Amino acid sequence: MTAATPPPYRKPVEGPGAASRVNMEQWDALVDSSIERATATAEKWRTGLAAFVTVVTSVLLLKGPDAQKIALPWNLAVVIPLVAGAGLMILGLWRALEASAPSLTTVDYTSVVATYGTVRAYLVAAATAVTAQVDKAKFWVAWALVAFAFGIVAWWLVPIKEDAPKPLMTVTDHRGIVVACGTFVESKNNTITLRPRGTDTTVTAVLRDVSAIAVADKCGESSDGG
Repeated sequence: MTAATPPPYRKPVEGPGAASRVNMEQWDALVDSSIERATATAEKWRTGLAAFVTVVTSVLLLKGPDAQKIALPWNLAVVIPLVAGAGLMILGLWRALEASAPSLTTVDYTSVVATYGTVRAYLVAAATAVTAQVDKAKFWVAWALVAFAFGIVAWWLVPIKEDAPKPLMTVTDHRGIVVACGTFVESKNNTITLRPRGTDTTVTAVLRDVSAIAVADKCGESSDGG
């Protein structure tokens, strides 16, 4: 059995039309500018991520101490996602930085032509690598947003530590009578002010009429704050 003879080459009846030539010219311009467009996109991502990382880290530094109010072990459900989100965001920023300033693997003409065929193909490959780095940055940023969302929702839902009740204090006059009992409010102008527990009112005693101030477990019935 003999191999089939390929059909003879046929010259096109006419050359490409004006629209085809315009399309090819536009395609050439698009390819030639691919590296500039890719790096411009990467620079925008780098700038935006840098601003976002600055805001996130500032918020974490300011609001971080509030996490101490969350009861154990629930605070781990808040702290771990937020810290992980910040780390992923920084990783995405690093990828965007690499994409905005791509490093040339070689500057040897012979190696470039041997590997890519033409300098133009090399620039297209470099633009493709920049785009891949931007895609990686987007990937890590997406997961960072997921981690932040989880941490924020957890912060809303986890139980908060209840502040320990302030100790009760009793104020006794020179007759040995407890004239005030409650939590400490302030002391100024030779007076001491207490707030009886469970009320919004305050009781003020003049220090010159006071013989003793002590911490009490509870207020007795005979006190004005009881």
